Amino acid sequence: MTLFKQMALLTSMLLLLLLGTVIVVTFSNATGALEKQFYEDAQNTASSLSLSLGSVSSNETDMSTMINANFDSGHYTRIALYDMDNILIYERIGEHKDHHTPEWFTNIIPITIPVASVQVSAGWSPIGVLQVQSDSTYAYASLYSQLIRLSILFLILAAIGLTLLYFVLHIVLRPLTKIQQQAEAIMQNEFIHQDEIPATTEFKDVVKAMNSMVIKVQDIFDRSDKAMHHNHELLYKDTLTGLHNRRYLMMRFPEYIGEETAYEHGTLMLFAFHGALEANKVIGHQNVDILFGKIGKTVKDKGRHIDDSIAARVNGTEFMLLLPGCLGSEGLRIALRIIRTVQNVLKEQGLDDKEIFNITAGVIDYDREKDMATILSGVDYALSKANHLTDEQIYLDKNHKSSTVMGKEAWRNIITDALEEDRFRLDFWPVFDARSKKVHHKEISFTLLDDEQNLYTYGKFIAPVITLGLLAEVYMNIIRQILHTSASDAGSPVCSLRLPADFFYTPNITLAIEPLFEAHADTLAIDLIFGIPERFIATNMELSNSFITLFKRFGFGVGIYQFTGESEEYAYLKELRPAYLKADASFLLDQDQQSMSSLQIITDSLGIDLIATGITERKEVDGLGKSHIHTIQGPLAENYMDSE
Repeated sequence: MTLFKQMALLTSMLLLLLLGTVIVVTFSNATGALEKQFYEDAQNTASSLSLSLGSVSSNETDMSTMINANFDSGHYTRIALYDMDNILIYERIGEHKDHHTPEWFTNIIPITIPVASVQVSAGWSPIGVLQVQSDSTYAYASLYSQLIRLSILFLILAAIGLTLLYFVLHIVLRPLTKIQQQAEAIMQNEFIHQDEIPATTEFKDVVKAMNSMVIKVQDIFDRSDKAMHHNHELLYKDTLTGLHNRRYLMMRFPEYIGEETAYEHGTLMLFAFHGALEANKVIGHQNVDILFGKIGKTVKDKGRHIDDSIAARVNGTEFMLLLPGCLGSEGLRIALRIIRTVQNVLKEQGLDDKEIFNITAGVIDYDREKDMATILSGVDYALSKANHLTDEQIYLDKNHKSSTVMGKEAWRNIITDALEEDRFRLDFWPVFDARSKKVHHKEISFTLLDDEQNLYTYGKFIAPVITLGLLAEVYMNIIRQILHTSASDAGSPVCSLRLPADFFYTPNITLAIEPLFEAHADTLAIDLIFGIPERFIATNMELSNSFITLFKRFGFGVGIYQFTGESEEYAYLKELRPAYLKADASFLLDQDQQSMSSLQIITDSLGIDLIATGITERKEVDGLGKSHIHTIQGPLAENYMDSE
């Protein structure tokens, strides 16, 4: 029970007790006063009637007439006249009249009206005694009507008093309500600063203490934010050109050739500038640095129109450009434009002697069937071939594409048939806590079964799905299945589904999702978390917020996957409040101690689970454990847990 309710109950009881006591005392006094009033009325009547009877004491008929007249004109239950020997001369007794007084009232409220007695005298000689008693039914009727009035007054005063009490308590305890809201927010890792300081000393001290804590946590978050961004720049950026470095490229490249990549193929090109030492002598070291900056900018700008492209300076004189989803022919044209632009820059700097100053490019057209080492060896080979050419020194190596790639129409038939015949199957992969040896949640993936019972994993068909523009249809089919999934089928009360960036770009996709959520969200047997890639959030904050708002409106959680810390700042995490951050194990293990501490301060202060993905070796689990990261996901995760 809240403090407001406790105080309201206590003060209400005291108020009602006080009012009730006043009413009872008032009613009790009224009862005594009424008894006294009726006795005095009877005494006055007896006194005046005795005088009248004394004047006609010789005539008994006249005396009875006078008694009857007084009896009929008042409210009496008995008038009796006795002689001096206590012998009844005349008596008049009336019947009790019904004044609509409830029987329960007369039973519980005793009213005693004494008999008024007066001596009757004729001159100086007493002739008898007159007794008069008032009718108690009139007393009950009067007292009952007074009780009704007091009860109405009690209800009115109680209603007014309780209403005033409610508003007074509400005003007095309003600061406490805000303190409670602030405390509840802190429990949810939401740090709210309360600007309105209450006047009450105790409340003021509590608010100041909580505000101080919020400021300190915010300061820690901001410093960790800046430290992580700074460390990210040091680890993955080339300070001279502003491009990413080789370390970053090696970390990100596996995303584009892994099983779950959205790209079936791509182009990788390696540029080498020749004559750097001679250029230092001709134009000076500072101008050579400026030249490298211009070369880096050219490489980045010419590939900017390709989604997810990465431009990197891999050593002092070499630059690499990764173009996921780009065909070799298009990559060759881009490389040619880069070389021609760089040659113009060299001429502007006075380095137009091609025998000394030139740039060459090796280009490789790859698909995801090849591993990273093979692709990198291939691009090095292509560059070595380009170095021996005499004209525009570009060499395209086409020998790194698989010859068994299925055609688009064949894929279209397989995918559309699977949609029509509901042949997509859900798979639930465990995400483990390495300390507790328990399942943290289940990651939902799915496979495709064709009409010949051939099973295709997610990585085999997702790129053709995107290329054919069927991504939204496939994921809507999967979401429908999930909304009808029981907790026993999932094997965990909490599950997550990763949504690719292309899904969010689908026109009017929210118009299709919202009715589906409205129909099934309330009956969903599991807690569902939708994963969103970090790069999509970082580059499309407004669009991301619209989807996140939609998910949370229907009670779904939100997580972030493929986290690499590329955002300019991490304040967006405070706004989004994701359930988890999933980062590749290689990225987490690549962080220095300061970067890792900054990241964990941010996630811990916001109540975000940090999860390592892509676990393939046991030593990765051990290394992550040293950094206090214990939630793992990947091919080795389940086997690792079984081996413990």
